[in-house]
Amino acid sequence: MTDERLAHDVDRVLRRAGLPARTFGDGDPGGFGVRAVEDGVLVTWTPAEELLADAAEAMLADPTAPAVWHLGRVTGVMRQAMIDILRSAGLDAEAVEEEFGPGDLKVLGRSAPPARPA
Repeated sequence: MTDERLAHDVDRVLRRAGLPARTFGDGDPGGFGVRAVEDGVLVTWTPAEELLADAAEAMLADPTAPAVWHLGRVTGVMRQAMIDILRSAGLDAEAVEEEFGPGDLKVLGRSAPPARPA
């Protein structure tokens, strides 16, 4: 499967799960972004601009402020939710930490769907 085809499949799976794709315009409501990379598909999660702005403002005064913690928590929860959704659809998804952001994950290809509960 080409990375472009895999990127299309990832986008489709996340949209069908009800997650919004980013629009990258004024008033961006946040959401996921998908792009083919050398060894798979990079999936990013970006919260709405309001949450980002609240955290940025709070960070200037106190990096340990609740708004900063909340942004990190939301980002982590959404990344795990996307990983679980993609795995449920039979895609090999994993969190990435290296040079990517805290809400990013990578899809490496297809895998066997998880076993259905008894």
